[in-house]
This record gives sequence, structure tokens and C-alpha cells, in this order.
Amino acid sequence: MGRGRPKEKINYLLKYREESGFVGVLGRKRAAIAIGIKETTLYSYENGNRIPNRENACKMAKVYKITLDQIYNLNKKRKVHISESA
Repeated sequence: MGRGRPKEKINYLLKYREESGFVGVLGRKRAAIAIGIKETTLYSYENGNRIPNRENACKMAKVYKITLDQIYNLNKKRKVHISESA
């Protein structure tokens, strides 16, 4: 059996991307450019094949205008704190 979290579709990242105006395949490409990552990387995040690292999660949160808690799908009791320099 593999290491780490089991694969699960992370539809909430797709939802946040589309709610930010980056709809469809062309929207994914535009979002990836705005975030500064490859389109295939964003696709991997949205499909649960990869988890965004802190740097990319911060960029996604900024572009989508959401919190890191939302990026990592954390409940309200658990928070992720970062510094402004991240």
C-alpha cells in the first residue's frame, strides 16, 4: 500500500477556482498562469494526486481570494498560520 493520504478528488479546489472566475479548461490554464504553476500541477491538486506546498497554497489563496484553511479544507477548529514573507 502507498504512503501518505489516499487519493481523493479535491473538488473544493475546483469549486474555488471556478467561483473565482476561472471556469473550464481554459480557466484552469489562466489560473495556473496567475498562480505561477504548471497547468498539470493545478490539475493534480484538483484531482487529489498532489497536495499544494505552502508556497503554492499561498499563491492560490491570493489568486482565488480565499484562506489557506480553505485551500487545505481544514475545519474551523484548526488553522494554518503563515507569515507575510511566505
